[in-house]
Amino acid sequence: PSSAASVVYKRLGWNCRGWGWACERIEAIDVVTADGELIRADENQNKDLLWAARGAGPGFFGVVTSFHLRTLPRPRMIAQSTYVYPLDFYEEVMRWIYGIHAELAPSVELVVVGGRLPLPQEAQPPEDPVIVVDGVAFVDTLEEATEVLSPLETCPVVERTLLRWVARPTTMDALRAIQRRQNPDGHRYAADNAWLSADPDEAVPALRELFATIPNEKSFVLWFSMAPRRETPDMALSLQTDVYLAVYTVWEDEADDKYYQHWLTSQMRRIEPITEGLFLADADLVSRPARFMAEDNWHRLQKLRTRYDPDGLFCSYLTADDVPPNTNTWTIGSDR
Repeated sequence: PSSAASVVYKRLGWNCRGWGWACERIEAIDVVTADGELIRADENQNKDLLWAARGAGPGFFGVVTSFHLRTLPRPRMIAQSTYVYPLDFYEEVMRWIYGIHAELAPSVELVVVGGRLPLPQEAQPPEDPVIVVDGVAFVDTLEEATEVLSPLETCPVVERTLLRWVARPTTMDALRAIQRRQNPDGHRYAADNAWLSADPDEAVPALRELFATIPNEKSFVLWFSMAPRRETPDMALSLQTDVYLAVYTVWEDEADDKYYQHWLTSQMRRIEPITEGLFLADADLVSRPARFMAEDNWHRLQKLRTRYDPDGLFCSYLTADDVPPNTNTWTIGSDR
């Protein structure tokens, strides 16, 4: 099958919508503190360090030497449904997806991808952008997968797809292989993301330009459902909405750096009014500072930094010099 029919864009961990954040599975860490002590942090000892390790990212003030993880049972069946639509149907597809995504079974990972994907020539010219709806079910049987993926067949323009595969069995190895192909070696990358907070009437038209102006065939936009939101443990990771949006620009020639970086930053700044902030893992806080943590959690993290690293041995977040960390500039009216 065409690689366009096997969309796998991983950034938040497998089935984060249903299984939760990968950092929730950390039961303990072994960490070297600023004073050179090797300690264990878990729910019974040094709990504050475990709290910080679950979401502090590059702002963590220690060297973790071991992670102790709680695993999940391996699904006995993984199946994937993929629908490739012409961008002409962007409005119909996105309004429909906003209407159904919170109702999908938690065993389904749902993404919508915009890009210029390699399609058979008879399907569409390769330079034209498309919109891809992709669902992966992590279940026990093919019958169950078919059932939980069936809502994806309800799109009002489902008969207008360029390509369509329904409940096709796959494996983790196959999904990871696709992921590696979509993140090629020897390339240059710039990424940014946002937690979307607007309703469909505002979000759908605001996002169209992102999907329509993807700069090349290797770059893509990713709309990722996190609804309905689960109750999460008390941890540093604390900023989340129902929809995660990420944009990844991928190119080869260093001479094109300014072009791709400008496109990315300008597009993300354009949609800032419909966002709550961003997710640390795919962000450049120098190019585009924003909130990444709930305010109370941010203050708690700074107190812990002072306690565990009073002399500032470990670097904190690399951010823009003129913007305080964990701040949405568009909500305070600062000039940029």
